[in-house]
Amino acid sequence: MANQCLHRDVQIPGYVVVDFVFYFPIPISTSAKKKALMLAGEILPTSCDCTNLQKFYEDCIKDILISDDRNVAQISSKKLYGDKAKVLIKVFSLQEYKEINVSRA
Repeated sequence: MANQCLHRDVQIPGYVVVDFVFYFPIPISTSAKKKALMLAGEILPTSCDCTNLQKFYEDCIKDILISDDRNVAQISSKKLYGDKAKVLIKVFSLQEYKEINVSRA
């Protein structure tokens, strides 16, 4: 799967909500049983901490998706194993996030 970007071509103004999912590759020498547990989220990566990863990627999206990382009103992240390394970043305006979560309730 190629890198995908659903960037809106404009920065999201005002306050934003950012959600990160960090996928780490499974080591080649991992047994099939352990690999299944990793992909099921039963075993989680312990390398790198989420806060350092969050800050790095916040700085990466600054001036591209958001005007300033001071406008991040809410943030979440998690680390998982995947077939290959990748980072999933979702950025919502605070209003858009509230509307999405109200409709799910």
